[in-house]
Amino acid sequence: MKARSDWKRAQAKEKIFHLLDVPEHSINKDWRDVRAKDALAIRSRLLRYESEPWNSKRVLEIGAGSLPHTAYWGGDLVFLEPSALDFIKALHQDMRELGIDWTRYVAGVGESLPFATSSVDIVVCHNVLDHCMGPATVLLEIHRVLRRGGLFYLGLNCYDQLGALALKLIRHLGLIEIEHPWHFTVEQIDLLLGKSSVAILERWVVSDWATRRSEIGARRNPLRRLRLYLHAVPIFWGWVCRVC
Repeated sequence: MKARSDWKRAQAKEKIFHLLDVPEHSINKDWRDVRAKDALAIRSRLLRYESEPWNSKRVLEIGAGSLPHTAYWGGDLVFLEPSALDFIKALHQDMRELGIDWTRYVAGVGESLPFATSSVDIVVCHNVLDHCMGPATVLLEIHRVLRRGGLFYLGLNCYDQLGALALKLIRHLGLIEIEHPWHFTVEQIDLLLGKSSVAILERWVVSDWATRRSEIGARRNPLRRLRLYLHAVPIFWGWVCRVC
């Protein structure tokens, strides 16, 4: 019950970001370029393990938000998003101007994917798993919908053990992290992936930008200084997995 209430609070915060901030960001070329760079990096990693023609693939992005990373990849794209209908209603003009096909949106959550078993070739889940109600259930659902040999990219902020414990305490006190019901270590994610019966092909550090930002801001911001001291600053990790 608590997980669901935490998720609802997190979704309300995310919806505000997408409906109010994204239209402004989408006009900013630098911000779009960063998104495009991230999307290209994800696709390049997956292409290391996929030799068949990409345009024949069914690609599912979970938690796509209002600016999907897979929007320009080609293939049979599906953007799963809990707030899909709200985004389409409010942002369809912005999406059209950015070349995003809003008809590919499907409203739903990762814990209950509205797709047939073994019906998807590639799943992308970028900066989403720690926003979910039940991360372990999401991973099992991803395994279910992926065909045998299908690929799964996971990108996620992770902490060391001290940092994860510190974030739980800071969040319990209501200071920060409304958008993130979960705080994982790399080891916890490896364990969850193993339980969902996918093989990890590659794991790497994507970015330590949050650490560098906190180091810069620590002198002016006491809360950032505390988070840095408690190791409560994430490093963004990426995984590529395959269903065996």
